Amino acid sequence: MKWDWEALSGISAAIAALLSFVAVLISLFTTWYQIKSNKRAMMPILIPELKMVKSDISEVIRDWDTNEEMEDKFSNTKIMLNNIGKESAVDIRYNFRLENENKLGDYLEGVNEIEKKSSNNYMRIEDNGFSENVTSILYKKLGGNEVSKEYKMDSYTRKVSSISSQSVGELYLPSYFIALVNYNFRVNHKHARLLPVEMPILHLEIRFKDIYLKSWSVKYLIFMSTVAKTINDAELTTSIEYWQCQKMKRVRKQYWRLLQFWK
Repeated sequence: MKWDWEALSGISAAIAALLSFVAVLISLFTTWYQIKSNKRAMMPILIPELKMVKSDISEVIRDWDTNEEMEDKFSNTKIMLNNIGKESAVDIRYNFRLENENKLGDYLEGVNEIEKKSSNNYMRIEDNGFSENVTSILYKKLGGNEVSKEYKMDSYTRKVSSISSQSVGELYLPSYFIALVNYNFRVNHKHARLLPVEMPILHLEIRFKDIYLKSWSVKYLIFMSTVAKTINDAELTTSIEYWQCQKMKRVRKQYWRLLQFWK
């Protein structure tokens, strides 16, 4: 058998060229992946901070941090937002919504039926069709010191100034969340044997930009710790915890509709 060495030489050269091309592609991919990994390692990472709560809840409508009467939208109680990344986060916006609204509404109705037998206190979730369909928490305490308060539950958007690396910003909790927790500890725990307590759970969405002005989103659930202590139904000691329900992801297009800026 006679070999065609010229043909074999041509095939060998073609294979060598192909392997060289593949090596170049692998090198380019490795370089691109390394650059991408380095950028991701430098990105801002925003995480809520656990918050200890020690407050007088003798009045449901009182703020945890200031003990003052709360406004109808936002309280003065803050949770800290940590940036544990290596770059600053800018143009930060956040909103809260009630994650377990239906379950909580049913629970409050059940408690109200029980409460009618012993007092005139009640709290319920209702739609106010006269004010842009705003969903509200309505609390009433009748008797010696009559109290009537409405807390709006719409998902209002607020802004935070930029948070540099290893620094913190402040997120203000919605008033209805604190009122519901106070009411549950103040009034509803005594009915726990008849009706298991349903605590409010907040869905927190945070959107921000990195220093390259690329938009990102991350989501958390904010809820009360199962470890809590009350003294004479008035002094509450517990904590606020969180769970990440959506990892940080890139927002390609800005479809986030702002309901309201709160400065």
